[in-house]
Amino acid sequence: MQRVRDIRSIAVFGVGAVAVTTLAAAAFLVLNDSGATTAEDVPIGYSTVEVQQRDLTVDHEAVGSIEPLNALVVASPTSGTVIETLRPGATVSAGSIIATVDDRVVVAIDGATPMYRDLTVGDVGPDVAQLEAALVGFGLDPDVNVTVDDEFTAATASMVRDWQATIGIVESGVVRASNIVALPEPMRVTNVIGSMGTQVAEGDPIVALATHDQVVNALVPIVDATTLAAGAAVVLRLPDRTELDGTVHAVTLGTDATVRSVVITFDDPGLVPSLDGVTIDISWTDVVVEDAPTLPADVFRHLDSGIYVVDILAADGTTSAVQVQPGMVLGGLVEVSGVPAGAAVIRP
Repeated sequence: MQRVRDIRSIAVFGVGAVAVTTLAAAAFLVLNDSGATTAEDVPIGYSTVEVQQRDLTVDHEAVGSIEPLNALVVASPTSGTVIETLRPGATVSAGSIIATVDDRVVVAIDGATPMYRDLTVGDVGPDVAQLEAALVGFGLDPDVNVTVDDEFTAATASMVRDWQATIGIVESGVVRASNIVALPEPMRVTNVIGSMGTQVAEGDPIVALATHDQVVNALVPIVDATTLAAGAAVVLRLPDRTELDGTVHAVTLGTDATVRSVVITFDDPGLVPSLDGVTIDISWTDVVVEDAPTLPADVFRHLDSGIYVVDILAADGTTSAVQVQPGMVLGGLVEVSGVPAGAAVIRP
């Protein structure tokens, strides 16, 4: 963007719809360097344009890829043979048995605290409270013997044994960390790494999960990224040319100083198919000047004294040269002060 220096030298592109009146003949009033006004004949067939109040904007484009909002990989609970896994596309929620390896299973529970340790009587912590809440949610404490808190008690162990019986594993009353995956929200299976019959070691990845909600990740050149901030509205064009509304979630440092990393969420996630890794187009409009009086660049006259004038056509057919102050130039339109919105300006 730039301030105007010589309007007459600016090529006009995309001026858009303007009010135009064609005239048969008239005369320009010319403001000369001494400030005097003189009449000058004009060719037949000139036109007028109105001073229009509008925003001056710049359109931007970028490319991004659709990715799940969150993802994780489920590890094998033991060394052995993969007996069964959920299939790609299956929804994983509390109580889902994600995979079975030999006689060990991996079960999903609700929660945001990762299962980082085995749990038994005497253990204390938020992971205990999360486990108790999950098992109570499974209906394993019908007599309300368990207080959901951060203490693993004998009552907790009894409930754990009942749960272990329902999923067909040893009823030890001890919870192995490798048997549970805590999910903050339902997820979907995106890939089965260890298919049925595969030999795996304990800790090997066997199933990949991802959230249903998806985001767009993009590396945006810094010259464009400076016009984006959290909360900015964008348009997301899918490969089938469907356009969906999106909102910038975050703008952070990119891979180098020339780009910024931008995360965009879909305004209506329900409209988005599962398109992990698919490249899409991103576009947005930056309002540089709001509600400004504007004129096309080709109506300005630059006098030798350095001032700019435009020729105003009055309702009675008379014309007058008016000194104006050009401002921002964008897309062939010029911000202008010194003339009112709606004034008819002669286009040479």
